[in-house]
Amino acid sequence: MYAGMDFASRTLAANGWERSPAREGLAGFASGLPEAAVTTPFQVIKVRMQQRGPGGSVLYRNDFECLLQVCRQEGLMVLTKGFPATVARNCVWNSVYFGTIAALDTHDKVEGMVRIL
Repeated sequence: MYAGMDFASRTLAANGWERSPAREGLAGFASGLPEAAVTTPFQVIKVRMQQRGPGGSVLYRNDFECLLQVCRQEGLMVLTKGFPATVARNCVWNSVYFGTIAALDTHDKVEGMVRIL
């Protein structure tokens, strides 16, 4: 999340955008896609590891076995399950989060000192 946001913020700055809540909010929005691309496969495996078989039996011994079995049975694209919803959630949340942080940072300076929340 932070690497994508930082990259987007620096790209906007290089294109003439001054630091503002709008720029940081837009950069946060842009960071939602790469964040989802990285985290979604892990989320899919985590959810599969939580599933139980008949009688509550464990389906997989470890994450790697889960990954191999799920990909063999359902194909590699199964790791993108839920990707659109994750992108939408991350884009909105990151936009609000980073835009708000920038707004608080802009309005919270008192005589050369920055108050820490």
